[in-house]
Amino acid sequence: SGPRWTGSHPLLLAVKRREQGRPMSRTGRDPLPSASAHTGTKRRVLHLAPFLWSGAGKAITSLVDLQRTQYRVALVTTPPSDELRNWAEYERQLARAKVPHQHIDLFHRDAATFWASVEAVRAHLVATKPHIVHAHAGVPTAVALLARERLSRQVVVVSQVHSWGVGRPAWMNT
Repeated sequence: SGPRWTGSHPLLLAVKRREQGRPMSRTGRDPLPSASAHTGTKRRVLHLAPFLWSGAGKAITSLVDLQRTQYRVALVTTPPSDELRNWAEYERQLARAKVPHQHIDLFHRDAATFWASVEAVRAHLVATKPHIVHAHAGVPTAVALLARERLSRQVVVVSQVHSWGVGRPAWMNT
């Protein structure tokens, strides 16, 4: 049935180690080193997720909240529509942490919405210049990769697809 969210997620453990003043890994290498020794700026990480709900929403919210102490993090999720929306608890946690949060549709797959989202994410990447985009599902990953193709600079895209596996509930395939 695959791995499940726990408080020992490797990325969260790495960030917790950094907060404690310890190396983020046993090798002492930081998987996300600070931006440039020349500029002294923090690395910019943009998270893309369809919605913040359930265990994946908790993992994403916790990761963003932990990363904000070391990196400049921002989040993009889908705006509320019909009954689909971020869980209020997660939005409150991010608001308290003052994490920049914007809305672009990263859930609906119809062609008009999808391509409008690719263009909106591309414009967001141009405006915010993240070093790393961490996409948290299939649609956000596809949007990020297509948006990145239209940039004049390289951006690392990391994809983490939550809740995929043999026991995946049918409602998640909508």
